[in-house]
Amino acid sequence: MRNFLGGLLGGRGSKQSVLQDLLRGLAQDGVPKDVWQQCLEADDFEDILEEQLSIKELAAILARSPGNALDLVLQCIEAIEGTLAIDASSLDDKAETALVNSTLVLTYLLASEFDEQASPGALAGGGPPDEAATASQERARTLRQRLWDSVPQEASLPPDAGGKKTVTYSLESPVGERIADAVMRMLFLEGFTIEGSEALDEGDRAEDTGINPSLLWRDGIGPEGAAQGRPDNDTRENRQLGLQLLAALLCGGAPAVPPKTSSGARAAAPAGRRGGRAAPAPAAGGSAAADVPKPLISDPRPLAYLCSPETPVPCRGELLYSLVSSALSYDPHGYGVPYGGYFAGANEEAFAALCLQVLCLLLQDAADARDDGVPAVVAWRPQEECGGGSPAAAQGQPLSSRLRGAPHAFRDLLAGVASERELSFLVSGVIALFGTLTEERSTYLPSSMRLPAFLPELLVLVFHLASCSSFVQALDAQGEVSALIEGILHVSSQAPEHMNEDVLGLLAGSVLLRLTGHRQVCISLNEDFEGDAPDSLPDVEGSIGDIVALASLKQVGEHLASAGGSWVRHSLVEVHLCALDNISTFAEDLAMETCLRFFALLERCSKSLALAKQARPGVGIWLPRLLEAFMNVVQYQYGLNSNLVYGLMTRRSLVADLATSVARLRKLAEEEGTQRPDAHTPSEGRAGDQGADAGPPKVGPPNGGGRASPDTHWWTESEEFLRPLQQLLEAVVPQLEAEVEKRDISTPDEAKELLPRCALGLLPVPHAFVMRSLRDCRTTNRACEECLVACLREGPLAALWDTDGGGSSSTNDAAAAGQARARAASCERKPPEADRRPAGPRERSASRRRRSSVSRERSVSRGPGGGARPVLGNALAGADAAKGGAAGASTLMAQLEAAAAEGVDLVALAKHLQAQQAAAAGQPSGEAAAPSGEAAATAAAAAPEAEDAGAAAA
Repeated sequence: MRNFLGGLLGGRGSKQSVLQDLLRGLAQDGVPKDVWQQCLEADDFEDILEEQLSIKELAAILARSPGNALDLVLQCIEAIEGTLAIDASSLDDKAETALVNSTLVLTYLLASEFDEQASPGALAGGGPPDEAATASQERARTLRQRLWDSVPQEASLPPDAGGKKTVTYSLESPVGERIADAVMRMLFLEGFTIEGSEALDEGDRAEDTGINPSLLWRDGIGPEGAAQGRPDNDTRENRQLGLQLLAALLCGGAPAVPPKTSSGARAAAPAGRRGGRAAPAPAAGGSAAADVPKPLISDPRPLAYLCSPETPVPCRGELLYSLVSSALSYDPHGYGVPYGGYFAGANEEAFAALCLQVLCLLLQDAADARDDGVPAVVAWRPQEECGGGSPAAAQGQPLSSRLRGAPHAFRDLLAGVASERELSFLVSGVIALFGTLTEERSTYLPSSMRLPAFLPELLVLVFHLASCSSFVQALDAQGEVSALIEGILHVSSQAPEHMNEDVLGLLAGSVLLRLTGHRQVCISLNEDFEGDAPDSLPDVEGSIGDIVALASLKQVGEHLASAGGSWVRHSLVEVHLCALDNISTFAEDLAMETCLRFFALLERCSKSLALAKQARPGVGIWLPRLLEAFMNVVQYQYGLNSNLVYGLMTRRSLVADLATSVARLRKLAEEEGTQRPDAHTPSEGRAGDQGADAGPPKVGPPNGGGRASPDTHWWTESEEFLRPLQQLLEAVVPQLEAEVEKRDISTPDEAKELLPRCALGLLPVPHAFVMRSLRDCRTTNRACEECLVACLREGPLAALWDTDGGGSSSTNDAAAAGQARARAASCERKPPEADRRPAGPRERSASRRRRSSVSRERSVSRGPGGGARPVLGNALAGADAAKGGAAGASTLMAQLEAAAAEGVDLVALAKHLQAQQAAAAGQPSGEAAAPSGEAAATAAAAAPEAEDAGAAAA
């Protein structure tokens, strides 16, 4: 039995020189026919390739001899096509060995071919080309370029009446298309990847879909029929062989290493492989495309051919249904007993991971990566679509059709899943896999639950499923909205080492935005949350909507300051704010913790605007989205949100300061005549202003569906929301203060009883609320691509692109290291050590205990909650640098002013600096040490001003 994905390899036979002869011929004059025949007949050729082949050496040979490589590819595809033409009854061991060996060689050729965008000599200089220059350019063309060239075929027609012969030329299909067709047929070859003698009966095909149910690998989705049962080891390995070739073809050669940017509290993160360091992210206000590298998968032609509905690709529906059913049929619980998952076998988990990776690669679309100027966020007003009053562009269109772009064969097949049986399978499979995160956290037995290694890939699949209205409706009908959201939040908060946390956060926010774009989901969010929230969120006894709002506010707070310098963070902030706006219209009785985070973020924006000296607002561009959430609650859910309404009444000065700052910046911009792209609200989706090389655009709602036109600035939209709030406060607050003083009320709960029962007559006519969702665009395409490439390089196929090892002397060690990584990734995926919980009864962490005790003593009228302060670490680092007295007072004051603008508690900052000075002087930390140095004196002098500059942050 072949050992395909892992384990210790051995058994070198007497044909070890076959590989050396193959590489020698590939590097010189081409592979001789006798050598190629020996390769096809070698029984142990797979072991020889895995033990002796150096990916780095093979890539160098392909770069030097692309013509010989193309000839070898043609020999491989001819051998595969010859075996596919054999009748199933004639498929003996010799034919199967030839099929396996030719597939392996072709896989390594495609995976080792590095397609540079501009190879040496590829561009011709000035002047007419001569024969030498043409030959040089032909030699410089890479294997990847040659695979997708149409081959001209010469044909002679019979002579005409005058005896003249006519020569015509026809274009044969490119070699790349032949490879794609062959691998699709091989994945459903009877006797190789399909069991049963009647599997290929054309009469069994479903009339409505044209899909043969007997070809499906597992029961799940697709037409009902006699699907394949659980495969044996040989059949599963043969399917893995075909999927490996398909993945190598789709990746367009070796995929680039995804960049890893700093996230949250991390100052720097691994650049790609473990141990590397990345350059720091650009500063806020810089170019959002500065850190966007070239596409990770450089050749989109294989995917474009496979997913185009106009191309005659065989077995397309069978492949999609088989991949989905095989991945979601995986049982992570093993035999249903503690530690049973460890006996279920790593091969089945690796196969499920491979199915998910190939499936998500097929669901990608190169058309999404092209910036067509259409905004990424789809917005609409549900009131205007009732009774046929919707705009012509959106009238009669379901939400799922608005989110999809160009026709895509695999996405259309997935969107066509509509039967109750299929939808129930999709929902239960996704919930079961995501549920392992909660089960692992709640078990009392140490390490008794093994987490699947493919949860990030599953998040990508859920992102595509969330665009299907039928899936979302089934999710709500089965009451699994809470379980899915809980799993999404856990996956985004427990990023593996090889994954970028910001990318996972963006994918999670994109799924939440698509889910909350459905009215029935927003209503379901008002149910009580009974699950296990991530440790990064505060303890709250509230609804599912509170958990979603807290998660969105946390992401926005952590990335608000750096959103201007990173495309992924800008998009992350945008999608989470849009999801927050969707929730706010239907939110009932928001919890105290949610209201505190709301006000903390609002006060942070207020301070930034108050300190702004120019018309460029910085974080102020997000103010309209935040104010819209407030207005949605006040206008549509006033009577059920006493916490938020009372907190707003106690912040009358905050609203007044916001209105003053917005008016001041508007006047300043009008005087300066400022017309800057960053002065517009994110809802304008100014993707058309970006060049072709600018990278993924900033996500933004469309111009027609939001409240702002392309020429509307952020301050205009902010003033539209601030005026009704000011009107409400001016009408209610004086009377409320008088009643509180008259009755001598001292508690917020008693004061809430004095609030008006409704806001009718106190507010203008309610605005038409806006619902938003996210379409397939450049940003989502790049986020999914980064996630998939990172998983491919650390998953079952990691050895294909592992160029660290090489040579016959070190191949065994390199292969063993790659297989060890694959086994470790497929066996378990643990959260960071800081998030790991000890065995036995789960005890509340110290940080959560502190948050709970503080929240019980604090009311909504006493300043903001403990919002995320990502700039606090930077400010403290600046204070540490100044503690020796080398830095001047002006430098420290500038740092303190910048920190105050971001909402940092300057009093706490000064106390922290004093404690560090005491520690540096050798005094115990508990003593009240007097700060020494000019920096400490400056910080102490700045401390009294913190109460005014920091407002509620003090």
